[in-house]
Amino acid sequence: MPSVSERPLFRFGLFELDPGQGELRRAGRRVPLQQQPFRVLVLLASRAGQVVTRDELRAALWPDGTHVDFDRGINFCMNQVRRALRDPARASHYVETLPRLGYRFLAAVTVVAAEPASPTPRPAIPAAVAPPRRRVWPALACALALAAHTGGGAGTARRPGDTIPSDPSARQSYLRGLMLLQAQDAGAWPEAARELAKATAAEPTSAAAQAALARGLVGLGQAGLRPATEVLPRAREAALAALREEPRMADAWVSLSLVRLHLDWDWRAEEDIDRALALDPGLARAHRARAAWLSARGDHEGALLAARRAASLEPLCPTLRGDLGWYYYCARRYGSAAEEWRLSVAVAGDGGPRDRLVDAFRHLGRPEDAWREAETTMRTAGIPAPDIAALARRGPDAAVRAFLSGSAAYLSRRGAPLVRLAALHAAAGEDERALAVLEQAARERSWGLLGSLGVDPDFESLAGLPRYRQLLRETGVRGPERADAAVAALLLD
Repeated sequence: MPSVSERPLFRFGLFELDPGQGELRRAGRRVPLQQQPFRVLVLLASRAGQVVTRDELRAALWPDGTHVDFDRGINFCMNQVRRALRDPARASHYVETLPRLGYRFLAAVTVVAAEPASPTPRPAIPAAVAPPRRRVWPALACALALAAHTGGGAGTARRPGDTIPSDPSARQSYLRGLMLLQAQDAGAWPEAARELAKATAAEPTSAAAQAALARGLVGLGQAGLRPATEVLPRAREAALAALREEPRMADAWVSLSLVRLHLDWDWRAEEDIDRALALDPGLARAHRARAAWLSARGDHEGALLAARRAASLEPLCPTLRGDLGWYYYCARRYGSAAEEWRLSVAVAGDGGPRDRLVDAFRHLGRPEDAWREAETTMRTAGIPAPDIAALARRGPDAAVRAFLSGSAAYLSRRGAPLVRLAALHAAAGEDERALAVLEQAARERSWGLLGSLGVDPDFESLAGLPRYRQLLRETGVRGPERADAAVAALLLD
């Protein structure tokens, strides 16, 4: 294959692969692809026509000493690559699978020099460690992408009530809004909401446009890009407008349920999820909403069943593993949680939930493993090696506690979700600070509050405190399982 001295750009079919910018483009439009699958595609394209073994992929993706299920990780990466290329394994035009050996890139690849790009400042702290307020949380990005595929566009299955606007200007804004909703860049979502608002203003009777606007506004609140108290009332209006035009619009019922639950603290929101699933049993977003509702109510096994159903409907979305990890964690099945989160890390790279592995291992009573993950998290964040070494000298237990306390202070300056900060404070033994953050989360209707308050294992230490019990009463959340009541769940792992 020819080489170029400048930054290379790989071209094949309708695609351009730009390693320098970390982008895959199809006909000039960016195709979302996570870090690890992107690296797989670069390796395959750079060796077009040659066999790339699974051992070579493993060595390229994970450094020595990494403990992951390599086979499952590689399979997930390859599925993501095939999805991005629209290249099913049974009729592949791009990637050939060689059983028990590896893969070969089939398409002819042209290597050219990419145009010089203007320098873009990179964030000082990787998103996986210090998420800013504008970070795209992986599970949310997956949820919005899933939902955007239900809008009735070309190449997608028709859903009950799917109609796109008939007015040309409304249709243009609607389609652009859907495209922006699928972006893995949180900066695109406010523009998506603006485009969808334009579509609904031009054609208020378009149920599809109103439902998409409701979905986009809910996403902004969920990601913390806009105050929930600002966007959720508008999302309710849009969802109701969609349902007035088309009562069979399942996606609008899901958005309405999420508003009822997270803004009103109305647990009867389950009724709207039931309506959505009755209308469209194959709507993955509805199954994910049911899983979250069940988990928040303490029905962990029901939540896992619903989450697995969502995963079966969208098997190539690795972020669903993060969801499963959380539900296992809330069920006190920490070994299973660690397995799911480790797989997410293997597939998503720096975007994976490595800090959650710290939580799983400390609850398993494995402080050495918890500290190992904490060390990796800090190195990824750019913490100086002498500072990490100083913590290590305290011993694993004390070092992990210091890591938790320091993480809470560190992340609070970078707009991390309030409920995550509260859990870190509680885990570090800082109960008063944890309660203050939880009370702030309640005032702001922070998205994760209801899904964590009564089930996060780290809030067990708050169970006897009057301020915590008052929060449970106000929100309608049931209290957390006590550790002695969860022993049976631990035995399952």
